Amino acid sequence: MKNVTVFCGSHPRGENGEVYRKLAVEMGKLFAENDFTCVNGGTTGLMEDVSRGTIEADGEVISIALHNKDFPIANKYFTEQELFEELVPRQQRLIELGDVYLALPGGIGTFYEILEIVSRVGLREIDCKFPVICVGGYFKKFKELIRHIDHEGFAWMDLDASLLFVESPKDAIVELKRMRDFA
Repeated sequence: MKNVTVFCGSHPRGENGEVYRKLAVEMGKLFAENDFTCVNGGTTGLMEDVSRGTIEADGEVISIALHNKDFPIANKYFTEQELFEELVPRQQRLIELGDVYLALPGGIGTFYEILEIVSRVGLREIDCKFPVICVGGYFKKFKELIRHIDHEGFAWMDLDASLLFVESPKDAIVELKRMRDFA
């Protein structure tokens, strides 16, 4: 297990934007230091920051970028790059390349990606032995929503086995190393 597909935001404009950017850079550095390859959507914002952190620490980044007239490539931090004109094939490739999945703060697209993994694992469309790791306090309300879904009886699968919430990049690396040892 080496490839960590990272889902995260492309436009951290809010008051905590700098905090999230630092979190992404730290996560990238830890990937490199622990011999994990970062796979991500290859565009701006936190995707660029996690890529930069990984590259600056001499790690590997596989960029799976959406590239068309509306989405020009701006991120230069990668060791490999694949370009896609449409979202769905790009998403499929991100999933194919991941041995495990990790989420940093992001918007609707990030939550779409997290929930796609959880749903497809539950339907046995993809084989993933490990939960999606959600990093940081940003996911506190999401965790509450997941608990609410389960409490109200709408979870048809074990959501606790599908999502793992950790506080920091260091905590995420501990879990990734544990998963790698288990794999």
